[in-house]
Amino acid sequence: MKVNIQDIKINGRKRQLDTDKAVAIAESIKLIGLLNPITLAQDYTLISGRHRLEAHRILGFDEIEARVVKLTDLTQELAEIDENIIRNELNDIDMGEHLIERDKLLENLGIRAKRGDNRFTLANRPEIVSGLKIGKKIGMSKRLIRMKKQIARGITTRNKDRLRNTRFATNTTGLLEISRLDPTTQDLVVDRLLNGRYRNVMRLIFKVQRAEKRRRVLEKLRTNGNTLRENVQLIHGDFTILGDRIQDESVDLIFTDPPYLQDDSISLYEQVSKLGKRVLKDGGACLVYAYQSFLPEVISVMSRHLNYWWIISVNYRGKHGHNHSKGVFVQWKPLLFFVKGKSRSETEPVSDCIKGDYPEKALHPWTQDTAETDYYIHHLTPVDGVVLDCMMGTGTTGVSALNCGRKFIGIEIDRERFKITSKRIHDTAESVLQ
Repeated sequence: MKVNIQDIKINGRKRQLDTDKAVAIAESIKLIGLLNPITLAQDYTLISGRHRLEAHRILGFDEIEARVVKLTDLTQELAEIDENIIRNELNDIDMGEHLIERDKLLENLGIRAKRGDNRFTLANRPEIVSGLKIGKKIGMSKRLIRMKKQIARGITTRNKDRLRNTRFATNTTGLLEISRLDPTTQDLVVDRLLNGRYRNVMRLIFKVQRAEKRRRVLEKLRTNGNTLRENVQLIHGDFTILGDRIQDESVDLIFTDPPYLQDDSISLYEQVSKLGKRVLKDGGACLVYAYQSFLPEVISVMSRHLNYWWIISVNYRGKHGHNHSKGVFVQWKPLLFFVKGKSRSETEPVSDCIKGDYPEKALHPWTQDTAETDYYIHHLTPVDGVVLDCMMGTGTTGVSALNCGRKFIGIEIDRERFKITSKRIHDTAESVLQ
């Protein structure tokens, strides 16, 4: 039936009018006419077809083809939401809000499945709408529906409004991660996203969380009247002898790089593992670099004292090694992951593959890049945790530990190297505190 456009009522809509879309629909109607009538309630309140109605106004039409249906207020709202979900291209924020509102309407109508319902309890109640039925009707999996609703629930109202009309509003993975942050961290992340400097949401979240943890640690240290210098313990000597200076179960992470091409390399790995068994807290981690040729032996001796967990692949950009005897170009380096006990104390998942720049070897031939130390210290230790490097070389682990707001214990046997590294680490401590 034809209805006068002036008689149609438009109440507060769930979704804003997209003028560009209405113009595009108007062009289509001019060419081929209106294919789908709009839907009205009996009092001519618009249920669905807002953009088609606006297109008719743009074209200067007085009437529009409409379908009038008899609905209660609740079913009228439900019909509008379903129209938006099924027919319109909603961003993730709007979609999540629509899905949540839809759930509320179904509950108020008494036709939404409740916790504990299953195919047997619902067998004789065809009017009940389950999650599976909802997903089929709107063309989404149950998992995707849960993700969209988590985005709408988890992100604060203020930040949803700030992100709603940006390109980030369709970044499901990024929005999901933002929704899991506390409101203060959400504000910091959204501020930086909107200033245009960052495109990768996940990387930005990592940077903001690390900076916030560091700020809290420094604030704690200042409140307690401490300095970072007091949170650094450097020991010159052989860790197999002087390691007894470290208290039992006082260390959160051992991160070290043994000289794996020397005659006593395998025994050094076992000594690291033995020390870790005593000084690591229960669930603490031990990360050691190794060489592919010796992996079976290293894993075997270290597993006598610690629980073998995983192998991490460290991939360096640029230069690559060449093992002539094996005829292999070496394009990655193993980082062995051990744990004290049967489970990790820090349960946040970590990547088993990390990329870094080829390290500068000017100070020492075993120098490592900070990419992996930064990442794993951040993820495998708590704020204000203790990191130990019992063969610290040029102090890369120590620098990363201090920059991440952790305490550091370093042991180095070479006197000249110990002097250079001590200055580097204390300079880092002073710069971080400023």
